[in-house]
Amino acid sequence: MARGGITERRAARLGLVGALVVVLAQLVVASAWSLTHDDPTLLDLTRRCLEREKGLVVEATAGDRVAASAGGGTLRTVVEGGLVTIALATRPRPNACAPPTRPAIPAPGSTSAAGTSPCGFPRRPRPSDR
Repeated sequence: MARGGITERRAARLGLVGALVVVLAQLVVASAWSLTHDDPTLLDLTRRCLEREKGLVVEATAGDRVAASAGGGTLRTVVEGGLVTIALATRPRPNACAPPTRPAIPAPGSTSAAGTSPCGFPRRPRPSDR
């Protein structure tokens, strides 16, 4: 190449520097955006879905002690003529009807635990049980 022209190495360096500048600019913009914008909560997303996509009228829940215990919040709406309260959980309760870590082995002479759910309620018969 001519002396006054650009060499291949110099062009490659300029290309890498340009790409690095673009990546750093994207990181700065993304960081600034994430600091200034809050993601909607599960309650907000549920309310938006029910109002926009399902066309339901959603209102706040008041006076319901069970609904007030929901960690993610509650909504009340009318679906096909029936009042529905929706309670959102934000995290699972520890040991709430958790299945056993190993199968229960009944003691000799006792009844089998196969007819109960992990919560201790009677299990519905399956078609394969018949």
